[in-house]
Amino acid sequence: MNGLKADISILAGLDVSKVSDEELLAGAEALAGLASRLGAVRGRWLVAIGERGSWRASGERTLVRWNEKASGQSPAAAAREIARAQSLGEELPVMAAALESGEVFAEHVDGVRRVFSTPALRESLRREGVQEEIVRWARRSAPREFERRLRARALREDPAMGVAAEKDEAAREKVVFSPSGWGMRVSGWLSSETSALVDTALSALMGRKGADDARTLPERRAGALVELASVRLDEGTLAAGARIRPHLSVHVPLATLTRLENAAGGCPALDANDSSEGSLSMFKSGVAATGSVDARGVGAAEAGGANDGVNRDASRRCVETGGQGRAGACLEKVRRQRKKLGPLLAVIPSAIDLKALAGAEPAAFDDGTALSMTQLARLACDSSVGRIVFSATGEVLDAGRSKRLFTPGQTRAVIARDRTCRYPGCTETIPHGQIHHALPWKRGGATDLANAVLLCWHHHALVHREMTTIAHHDGGFVFTRPDGTIIGTRRHGV
Repeated sequence: MNGLKADISILAGLDVSKVSDEELLAGAEALAGLASRLGAVRGRWLVAIGERGSWRASGERTLVRWNEKASGQSPAAAAREIARAQSLGEELPVMAAALESGEVFAEHVDGVRRVFSTPALRESLRREGVQEEIVRWARRSAPREFERRLRARALREDPAMGVAAEKDEAAREKVVFSPSGWGMRVSGWLSSETSALVDTALSALMGRKGADDARTLPERRAGALVELASVRLDEGTLAAGARIRPHLSVHVPLATLTRLENAAGGCPALDANDSSEGSLSMFKSGVAATGSVDARGVGAAEAGGANDGVNRDASRRCVETGGQGRAGACLEKVRRQRKKLGPLLAVIPSAIDLKALAGAEPAAFDDGTALSMTQLARLACDSSVGRIVFSATGEVLDAGRSKRLFTPGQTRAVIARDRTCRYPGCTETIPHGQIHHALPWKRGGATDLANAVLLCWHHHALVHREMTTIAHHDGGFVFTRPDGTIIGTRRHGV
């Protein structure tokens, strides 16, 4: 034992910074095998300690409790190690030998114990050649493939086990939402069948990872899950027979929505005389939602009529005069961009002057959860808008019709023009597309297609979150960060 300690001390003292890559890889692999062998030897010692009752001399009440303290493991891990050691000695002699020689690892043994759990299956392990075959699988297979092979063998040996396992899996399925910070922590467990179904759907939505997409797989999967729910709500097919179909309602004071528009960066057309108050409701899925505005609020919402290109005029004025818009500076590089991509048609801002919004009442979901201004802008981009007017005593005076900013025909026109997500480097196609546009709510909604661009779900959320400004030129789009640096350009048809 002292010699083993001395050898470990030598290994611990090695300066890995001076070891070659080949030696590092080979050494780490060899150490994994040695750790496996040491674990097998320790397992035999644990069995002997249990049989002799040697642990009683320590004063502990159980073998598991003694092992927990001796190994520094959790109670569950300490108990699992003892159970594994006992199984190796009683039922898995071939695997025990393979573990001691470093051919397999403790996780392989745990997999066999987990899958071959019924009396019939444990008996099958005693038949000649079965354990040898399992050891060969362990040598050649990755962990997931090894588990699949074990499961297939177990179902062949004991069909009744499969039926019982399916019932157990179905009973264990759950998804839990727990409040955590500003969001929800999602946890749970799905059966093999259900998880394969969900994974297939999410993988289809994720598609191939784009060159500019720096998200990890879990981050992309989370985005796909949200997109899946969003698409189903937008289809309007959930609870089709209901009087009001499921939708996501956002309640926002009209003064806040107006201030949000006025605080947008870039060169949007802004009405400096607006001082309206009140509130609106907007929602996803094209289903009427409720909210409230006072008489002054309604007047402000309807004033000005449809957008008649005033955004484009304001953008041209900024370019020609070099002046400053009320919500921020005009794009400094617009003249150079005009030479490359043609005349500037419109500016689609996502940048927000947050200081200008200080004191504004935040928008909220039905349950009262408040939203950030960038969340509000993102949801406003993909919603229908409706209004309800109340009297001073709370009676409903008017329930205006809900409407979307873009008609189905206009949406088809944007898709036909852009074809794929226009964010630089992204090639996501129509199924993932959403229309991102300027938000001149006071003028009844954007009807000018120059104010719109097709973005995938991920990049639509990103341009709002990062407050990206998009300049629409005759030849394509220029994406710019709030500090003025250009992210990239996308020409029409490319």
